[in-house]
Amino acid sequence: MTALVIVESPNKVKKIQKYLGTGYVVAASVGHFRDLPQKEMGVAPPRFIPKYVITNMRVVSNLQQKAKDAEMVYLATDPDREGEAIAYHLREALRLKNYRRIAFHEITEKAVKASLAEAGDIDMGLVAAQEGRRVMDRLVGYRVSGPLSDRLQQRASAGRVQTPALRLVVDRENEIRAFVPTNYFEVVATFEAETGKWEAKWDSKPYLKAGQDYFQDEAFANSVATLREFTVQDISTKPVTRKPPPPFISSTLIQAASSQLKIKPKKAMQLAQELFEAALITYHRTDTPNLSDEAVGMVWDWLRQNGKDNYIPPAANKWKAKGGAQEAHEAIRPTDFSNREANNVSSDAARLYDLIWRRAVASQMKPACFDETSIHLRSTQTTNDGRQQDFHAKGRVMTFNGWMALGADNKQSQQLPSLSGGAVITSSDTMVKAKRTQPPKRYTEATLVKKLEDSEIGRPSTYASIMETLTSRHYVREHKEGKGKQVYLAP
Repeated sequence: MTALVIVESPNKVKKIQKYLGTGYVVAASVGHFRDLPQKEMGVAPPRFIPKYVITNMRVVSNLQQKAKDAEMVYLATDPDREGEAIAYHLREALRLKNYRRIAFHEITEKAVKASLAEAGDIDMGLVAAQEGRRVMDRLVGYRVSGPLSDRLQQRASAGRVQTPALRLVVDRENEIRAFVPTNYFEVVATFEAETGKWEAKWDSKPYLKAGQDYFQDEAFANSVATLREFTVQDISTKPVTRKPPPPFISSTLIQAASSQLKIKPKKAMQLAQELFEAALITYHRTDTPNLSDEAVGMVWDWLRQNGKDNYIPPAANKWKAKGGAQEAHEAIRPTDFSNREANNVSSDAARLYDLIWRRAVASQMKPACFDETSIHLRSTQTTNDGRQQDFHAKGRVMTFNGWMALGADNKQSQQLPSLSGGAVITSSDTMVKAKRTQPPKRYTEATLVKKLEDSEIGRPSTYASIMETLTSRHYVREHKEGKGKQVYLAP
């Protein structure tokens, strides 16, 4: 018996063919090959039934020939809404009678063969969802883009997702332009100790008027800055923990790639696709922040094998998915945690893999532990209003690195000395710090993706294309701000 297995990407064909061996022929649809027509609406009332046309006849003809020689056709397109739609279009365009829908979330021999054993039918609910979004894009975009282009006298487009994304950038720019800064003052006392210098900040809250957030009386702040001698009113230490972050989903991977690796969203998703097709990671279009039980076991096996038994938590760490998450498959993770580095891929893909590996492993480790100390000081002298003033200091010391053992950034907090209640200490300096409130920050690629996710605008598969459209069509301008950070400005 000969079976035809149709995947989306040609890059998957060779590897899957190797896993399946003789008796199977693996071919690619090369993504979408059937779509609404380009030069007409393609959908009309009252029933709004889409009119589809073949956009890649060469691919369809090739698949039709292969399907004729197969006793069974397996539709192995990607395990998401778009993949389900492509499977449907394959069935329709090839006029398949004997077919089964299979899906795997990682390109490994075990996953591919398991999907054949669990073959089912096309999920028409997902197909309808994809079709509904495609029709909405056409009804809005096709009708608005023409007049918009005429008005701007350049090629322009309106979209169901890109339009609110652009609105966010414009609204933020308007906030910045309307922002009126407030000058205010803080007072900080500095002390010397064997553990190093440490600071305590003046508590100005008793002097704030109703509705006031910042202390603005410079003369009184200067009076506070004359204080040098303080009594320890209270000192307390408590244990605190910092839990590991969840493994990556599409949006958080894009954010991390942008902020940590300086890789743009479109490139990040291309690199993730490269890693997926190389069988190094699970499917990268997901909004589920949890790992499968099997994956958790793989992480813990790696920790045991590397002498980190005491880093394994008593139970798997879990996170709640955001509302609307499909939760069809697990978070992004390596297919094999023993592969500490990604080989035979591009250098940028290897860097992204390292990020994915560390995040997935860290997600199933114990929290980092700290001793957090708070000190309450009161001045022995008074200010010009006849009152003693309170100062507060906080510091912490790591007692167990937990998931941070994997090299997570841990900004050191000040270390406070061992003091006893009633002790009198003298500052080496007490000074006024003049400050000014800052306007809202412009969006970076990472923060704009986070805002879209928080606002439930778009889906994991759309974030990269949104960013690409906004910049390539010059709806926003990219600008370096601060420490070379790339931000979006409204045009």
